[in-house]
Amino acid sequence: MPTRSRFLLPLVWLRTLKARLMLASTLVIAASVLVSASVLLDRVEQRSEQALLDLESSHIEQMAAMLGQRVVMLQKMMRGAADRMPEAASREPAAAIDYLKARLALLTTLETLFVADARGRVIAVHDGEQVRAVDLNIAGRDYFQHTLTGIPVVSSPLVGRRDHARVVVFTMPVFGPDREVRAVFGGTMRLDERNLLDDLTYNARDDLQRATTLLTDALGTIVAHPQRERLMADVASETLMAHAAERWVAQGRPVEPTASVWRLGDHFVAVVGVPGPDWVLFRAVPGVQLLGGIEQANREAMAWAAGVAVAGGLLILALLTVLLGPLARLRERVRRLDVDTTLENWPQADGEIGHLGRVLQKALMDRAAGEQQQRALMRQLGSVMAAAPIGIAITQQRHFQLVSAEFCALLDWPEGSLTGWPARDIFGSQQEYEALGPRVGAAFAAGEPFSGELQFRRRDGSPFWGRLSGRPVDPADPAAGTIWLLEDVTNQRAERERLAWSARHDPLTRLLNRAAFEDRLQVRLAEGTGAGPAVLLALDLDRFKQINDSAGHAAGDQALREVADVLHGQLRGSDAAARLGGDEFVLLLANADAAAGLGVAQRLCEAIGRLGLAHGGQWLGIGASIGVAALDPPRDVSVAAWLAAADAACYEAKHRGRGRACVARATVEA
Repeated sequence: MPTRSRFLLPLVWLRTLKARLMLASTLVIAASVLVSASVLLDRVEQRSEQALLDLESSHIEQMAAMLGQRVVMLQKMMRGAADRMPEAASREPAAAIDYLKARLALLTTLETLFVADARGRVIAVHDGEQVRAVDLNIAGRDYFQHTLTGIPVVSSPLVGRRDHARVVVFTMPVFGPDREVRAVFGGTMRLDERNLLDDLTYNARDDLQRATTLLTDALGTIVAHPQRERLMADVASETLMAHAAERWVAQGRPVEPTASVWRLGDHFVAVVGVPGPDWVLFRAVPGVQLLGGIEQANREAMAWAAGVAVAGGLLILALLTVLLGPLARLRERVRRLDVDTTLENWPQADGEIGHLGRVLQKALMDRAAGEQQQRALMRQLGSVMAAAPIGIAITQQRHFQLVSAEFCALLDWPEGSLTGWPARDIFGSQQEYEALGPRVGAAFAAGEPFSGELQFRRRDGSPFWGRLSGRPVDPADPAAGTIWLLEDVTNQRAERERLAWSARHDPLTRLLNRAAFEDRLQVRLAEGTGAGPAVLLALDLDRFKQINDSAGHAAGDQALREVADVLHGQLRGSDAAARLGGDEFVLLLANADAAAGLGVAQRLCEAIGRLGLAHGGQWLGIGASIGVAALDPPRDVSVAAWLAAADAACYEAKHRGRGRACVARATVEA
């Protein structure tokens, strides 16, 4: 045998039916083993990963709880010290100096201690080495003003006035006999020195754990960091935490004691709030540290599965070689069909092989007649489809059999290029395609054509909305295929959505309008007691007319948009906000009682009180008066009655001096 022929024999053998059946069987065995192993290992990995996520969540929650306990302990110490402050220390430097000298225990955590009177004048300061009277006024500091309301405060990170150190200020109100705040006792903690935050961040990055932990305030400003030069930077600028920070901001910057853990790239990142000081812990752990062993086990298991698949394939090859021997003669005759289409010289055999030979002979006769009839039909159908101004396609077994030029043009494909393609390739998503089948089946079963608007995908990947209509070629024979009509309705759909949105939203603030909000209230009331308590907040801006009159309506519109942004920052997914008109706004808080609603209202008063603009050399600030009307316990009331109760509470807040929130005095009546 010539050398060239010996080399070609394996290639010829690979083209035989026997070889293809053998290879197909081998591939089925291999695929079954590998898929089963892959699915099993994937489930193991998912459950292991979830267990590790739960473990990391528990770990960071414990860290947050420990930090919260430390802050509470420090505040208890300060509370005890404040309660023992003599009255003279709140006004006389000598008495204040004597008082601070006795507070050395607090200086183990805080760098400095100070006493300030109710007007913001600092009476004395203890810097750890000496106590002295100073000439300093902190009345303009936000933490001082908040302390005057009677609550302890942990400030946002600040830069010290004297030495420009980065600090956090802890303050405690000192009450007089009439429960009025007569002084403020406070201390500063340097962020770049070792203190109660140190072991949470600076010691949490070592060769064994390789985890990075940092602490921020409620706005994302870094309070503690393993690298001290990163203090007071934005957490979003941290490479490891950037994606987690984006999710945290998108959720409204929650400060919750329940941790959220995500796998982001090759790291697990956990986020948890520290209630009290309103701090947030961020912790990033390399994924290879947690899942390295699982991934190694996966690789070993896949290697074993591949070995088993190869062994099974070889066994199938041996069995098929023996069982498919009788097909050799029939295979040779079928191979000559291209040159010999007569019914002569067909091998005679019994059983399945003989039956297959007779079927092939009959198929030759039917094919010749069918091809001639099909050519005539296709010429007629092609003429009809080419003349239609709408996209037309015929599918069988979810594949395109015939596609018009207009159908291809809508999808930006060359004419005729979609023939034979799976129909799912033109849809916007696999989920939408899979959901289409039951809808089409239901319509056809009812004897009706299908029609619906779906998202499709052009050849370049760009999406568009199309109206798809379809009916079966033969209702009695599902295998006959389906006729589809397609037209582009992207512009019509966009216009409908724009009109629907405009009808329910305020164009200036993009909040709900009055009609849409009242519909939302009506739905809430219709839900009854099963939906739990709810709170309605009625908000009216203070000094807004001054901005309109002095700076113009454009400035007023900008102020309204900024107020709307503040409202959005307080909303949860189940809440709603609306602009009723002018400078009047309302909020619906679901699953909240009067106390929770009052807390949100007070935060809104503070946030809106910081808004305003400079005009004509002066600052034009605005504020808000807010009325709170709770539906707790839920009962039968009307929308108008609920709104009226909140509105009455709002006017009471204005009467008390504006810039505050009041809870409705009476219950909401029907």
